[in-house]
Amino acid sequence: MRGGSRKGLVYSIIAIMLFSLLVVLTLSQSALLNTGERSTVNKLSSDFMISFVSTVDRDYDKALDVSSRRAIVSAVNHMINGTILPDAEATLEELITNGTINGTAEPLMDANTISYWLSNMQARGLAAGLDVKLQMANFSVSEYDSFDLLMNATISLNVSSPGTRASVSRILHKSAVVSIENFTDPFYSFETAGLIPRTISISPYSNYSAHLVSGQNASGAVTGWTAFAANNAAAWAIANKSAKILVVVNGSAINSTTQSLFAAVVTELNVSLSAANYLNGAAGAVSRLPDGSYAFLDATSRALWNKTALDRLDDTINEEYYVASSGGPGFLDRLELHFNNTRVYGLETIVSLPELQDKSLPAYSNTTLVDYLYFQNATVAGKGVRGLYYTWFKVDAAHEALYGVTAANRTLTT
Repeated sequence: MRGGSRKGLVYSIIAIMLFSLLVVLTLSQSALLNTGERSTVNKLSSDFMISFVSTVDRDYDKALDVSSRRAIVSAVNHMINGTILPDAEATLEELITNGTINGTAEPLMDANTISYWLSNMQARGLAAGLDVKLQMANFSVSEYDSFDLLMNATISLNVSSPGTRASVSRILHKSAVVSIENFTDPFYSFETAGLIPRTISISPYSNYSAHLVSGQNASGAVTGWTAFAANNAAAWAIANKSAKILVVVNGSAINSTTQSLFAAVVTELNVSLSAANYLNGAAGAVSRLPDGSYAFLDATSRALWNKTALDRLDDTINEEYYVASSGGPGFLDRLELHFNNTRVYGLETIVSLPELQDKSLPAYSNTTLVDYLYFQNATVAGKGVRGLYYTWFKVDAAHEALYGVTAANRTLTT
């Protein structure tokens, strides 16, 4: 066995080495000891066995984590190489416990399985003069949430010391939550013929809600920071007006000269405005808009949008983030090449149209770019979102709310 292949499951055995000599010496002299001395030997043996059990319990966590991560990589590689896994849970369980897929050994699992670890720990206990029995009692793989897998493992441990009455029995149960972040998405790689591998990166954003307020009439397309004023004097006192979107109840209270100094004017009442960029009839604007928020006024949708939220969506597209999804296939579903969520938790990402075009893969311009819908049949219609940097982005109606594109589709244009 190569030394490098053992590197993943090298465990702490210092305690075992320290106690083993003591056990051998005390056992060899046990026939000459009186009752009190034998009690002391039994106590030493018991302490040693408890120390051994603690070492097993502690290293069990590391063994489960290392073997789980290597099993995920092995399963993903198997899928990417063209073999769809019919039962992802069973495959991962087989890899973690035995290091095989359908009985065929996976090189990455060499000396990194739970079975190997159990044998290794048992051998070390025997070498230290203990009778050790370590067995796998139960193992299962399931979803924990959209971005984590749950590994449940139970082993039985029986330790006794020859020549003494000391023995220890334990049922050790471990639950390891293993993140799928930074692993390759097998579904995306498979669907792009391995030409565009994508690493799962979780979106840091929990909210993409972009719509702020709608109006009746609008002009222009401009971004700026919202500022509030009750009258012309208050508006005139606002600094850096060219970068501000003035929000007022009654736009008639602001004279034309003052209006022209702002990037845009938003008024609750439906009154005529002289500003080049404006939104009027925006009921509730003063109470609904946070002062100093970064906003995008869009005449086409006759609405004011949260530009920070739109920037988050741009960042999600650019960074190829994944988001939790009720309909998208989860990680286990992706190993099985399902085009939707067949379990409990799902995820999705946005397909990069320029990447597909660059690799001469099918690129559909009017189709939603939500990955599982795009790769499924490329017939689900999508429309672009105004105010985004990535003008090629398209989203279907069912995903508007998830990505903050609401207000009766008025922000969407073909």
